[in-house]
Amino acid sequence: MGRTFTPGGCWQGLLNNGYVLAVSGASSIYPNQGLHSILRMDLNQRLTGPSELYQAPQQVGLLYIAQVDGPRITLLAVHNSGPTTVFVFNLLTRSWETPGPCRLYPLALNTAVVQGLQAHFGVRAATYGTGAGTFGWLTWAGDLGDGALAHSLLPPGDSETYINPLNPADHTVSVGDWVRGRAAGANIPPVTEALLQLKTGNTLFVVPVWDQSSGAGNTAQYRVSSYAWVGLADYSVANPNRVSIRYWGAASCPGAP
Repeated sequence: MGRTFTPGGCWQGLLNNGYVLAVSGASSIYPNQGLHSILRMDLNQRLTGPSELYQAPQQVGLLYIAQVDGPRITLLAVHNSGPTTVFVFNLLTRSWETPGPCRLYPLALNTAVVQGLQAHFGVRAATYGTGAGTFGWLTWAGDLGDGALAHSLLPPGDSETYINPLNPADHTVSVGDWVRGRAAGANIPPVTEALLQLKTGNTLFVVPVWDQSSGAGNTAQYRVSSYAWVGLADYSVANPNRVSIRYWGAASCPGAP
């Protein structure tokens, strides 16, 4: 790669009885051209061949690795003037895939939390609640237990279990939908371990942004107005719960404007 490659992120994992090192970035000569490099290693982590270089399907700039789900790597190109561009690369087929529905995480941010933040650089803290500048925990299917919250926080999330509280036949979170909230998360290992994994793994994930709320605690509901790519910079499950998020730009999901 050398001087012709500007790195954006890296990931290493086991795949097909060998290790794979994936490095995302962009061309140093043509910075709008995102690049994705794959290096193969044996079980002793010795290189077994030259790197394979893949150009992003669109020229949208530097690529960052957001998350890994099996053989699929989600990569982001961040823009302050519009939604973050998302690509999915399949490590098995060595091909680009069209992203499917957003896999949402059960942390809903009030619009004031992300307002004015610069993508990639903006960090802001929020406390648990239903007012301006707060965040809420979500339950997709109505399970109010802390075990369900912890499970929903584990990659890749389980937002496909969503049941619209106003229309039980609706299982896709869309702009304008309401999502059930729940009480503050408990300071127990399943919850803290899931949050720690998100923080230390530098995982980037999509959360709903809300503009209206009703109720409180286990009767809270939040109205989805948009979506955002975020990373978890810090957290506390003391009373009150508190999170600090790093904003990675607007996310484009089904039902988004």
